[in-house]
Amino acid sequence: MRTVPQLIRSTRRSALDAIVIALVCVVVATALLGPLLAPGSVFRSNVLEALQPPSAAHWFGTDDQGRDVLWRLVAGARETLLAAMLVVASYSAIGCLVAVLATVGGRWLDEVLMRVTDIALALPGMVVALGFAAAMGPSLKSAIIAMILAGV
Repeated sequence: MRTVPQLIRSTRRSALDAIVIALVCVVVATALLGPLLAPGSVFRSNVLEALQPPSAAHWFGTDDQGRDVLWRLVAGARETLLAAMLVVASYSAIGCLVAVLATVGGRWLDEVLMRVTDIALALPGMVVALGFAAAMGPSLKSAIIAMILAGV
């Protein structure tokens, strides 16, 4: 049987969990449905509306080129979520492949894969990812490949 303080703590924790889950769902839904809701292209410039403060027409205002900041954030969230899902899926597939190879390949392959894994884990992942991204040039594609290769 739970005591009253334990019940209060679990209720508070579950309420916080529900709030966090709801916020994540709102961000994901906004990112996925954003292109359907956006009034126009997020890349279209309108110099006459440059640097406008927040208003009914532009909830977060406009940037120096007159683009709506809110819809640019939504487009950025979409790209970020897609990139993160791609990195996680790719890294999971690579991990499963390495695990299967280590299991099927025998003791010597298992040892080789473990030493390679030890070396990879000894290096700071974010530094390796930044190095890969710098070597490949500035783009979303190079950032995704760098994060997959570095295991970040």
